[in-house]
Amino acid sequence: MAKKNLTLEEKLEDAIVKDMPYEVPKSWMWVVLGNCINIRRGASPRPINNFITKDVNGVNWIKIGDTDGSRFLKTTEQKITLEGAKKSVYLKAGTLILSNSMSFGRPYILKTDGCIHDGWLALSNYESLFNINYLYYGLLSSDWYFEQVAVGSGVRNLNIDRVSKLPIPLPPLKEQQRIVDRIESLFGKLDKSKELIEEARAGFEKRKSAVLEKAFRGELTEKWRCKHKVLENNLLMDIADYYINKLSKSDFIKIQELQDIAKKEDNGLESKWIKCTIGAVGKVGNGSTPSRKIEEYWNGDIPWVSSGEVRNNRITFTKENITKEGFENSSVKLLNKGSVLMAMIGEGKTRGQSSILDIEATTNQNIAAIDLSHGCVLSEFMWHWLQFNYKKNRDGGNGTGPKALNCQKVRELDFILPPLDEQKEIVKILDKLLEEESKIEEFTQLEDQIELIKKSILAKAFRGGLGTNCEEDESALELMRKVLSK
Repeated sequence: MAKKNLTLEEKLEDAIVKDMPYEVPKSWMWVVLGNCINIRRGASPRPINNFITKDVNGVNWIKIGDTDGSRFLKTTEQKITLEGAKKSVYLKAGTLILSNSMSFGRPYILKTDGCIHDGWLALSNYESLFNINYLYYGLLSSDWYFEQVAVGSGVRNLNIDRVSKLPIPLPPLKEQQRIVDRIESLFGKLDKSKELIEEARAGFEKRKSAVLEKAFRGELTEKWRCKHKVLENNLLMDIADYYINKLSKSDFIKIQELQDIAKKEDNGLESKWIKCTIGAVGKVGNGSTPSRKIEEYWNGDIPWVSSGEVRNNRITFTKENITKEGFENSSVKLLNKGSVLMAMIGEGKTRGQSSILDIEATTNQNIAAIDLSHGCVLSEFMWHWLQFNYKKNRDGGNGTGPKALNCQKVRELDFILPPLDEQKEIVKILDKLLEEESKIEEFTQLEDQIELIKKSILAKAFRGGLGTNCEEDESALELMRKVLSK
């Protein structure tokens, strides 16, 4: 916020952006966010578990994981004690907050009172200059800036200093309301289209789930088993034999330990299906992210998969590639074609989703890669299994923050291992029954297009391109002068 001991002209000098990112209408102006409003960071009393309470009279504890992707943050999963609240930052409903870690740069408007942890920034004293909804959409459209200034090679984050320097266009207050009204009218139509897509997706997913349940109960191949008598299922032994000279000692021991547990359980000997875990049938590992500060590590010819690209699909190309130098100077690993991937973090749909890698590629640290190069488990069979268990698997995360899986959690996820020929038969039947599965990708593409249209609307809105500007409005400069002179 502008310093009180400065003159009006000095305050204006601090508040106005010198190099405008792009042209805006004459009645608008570009301002430096932190010189116009107050920004403060949340605080987490530590150790946080000592302050979590089930007392209904406790204070709402607002975490990144409480968000659902909408504009408003309405409820919280946990409460903290009054003692913990004194060590945090308490906010009233109606406050605008911004995530500075994990899914950084995402704004929300609180619909509940509560304390925010240090993954949040709270914005205040903006009412004289900004309509809260205009500022919300302004922050939402500033992802280009947040992406530029976020730091960290693994989990990237922002801080008050970087957010404070955000340049943001300031129209007259009446124009801000017209912009908000126009955005919400257009977004409402797009959201209705999205609802129809979601309804169609839900119907297909329901039918798909029923088919997968029959497959993994053995119902789809019941007649096949009667015709093809399988006397033994030695796949666990075959997998161990394959890996014994190909893995490090520690990785091989992990697989062997999980196989030993499987052999002691009731393995469904009549059908020759083995109840085991993911870690008993494949090596599980993750990748990393080469430093983004070093340009020479990026835009090469080695595919690099990000978590958002893992969405129950087959991956044939990646949005980003790294160079040989980036590969050699990070802990990324080149994965075999046919590896099965699982996203390990994400509070939206991402965590628990899976993919088949149809190319050799590297991944980031938030993806578990399951190596099946032994050929004893079909990639397609495991992929269908992971989709069937999606909800169960994504709930395997732990921690006080956003739920997340890790490689060990993925190793411990349940798996069933039919004989190889029966796996092939199951995949063949599923491929035939789920021919409409391609529609899921079509729906996803439609949703992606809707999100791109929203981004386009926001880009136009903050350039004065929605046809809402009125020359009779008092200029933003006059508004700024009035506010700063108080």
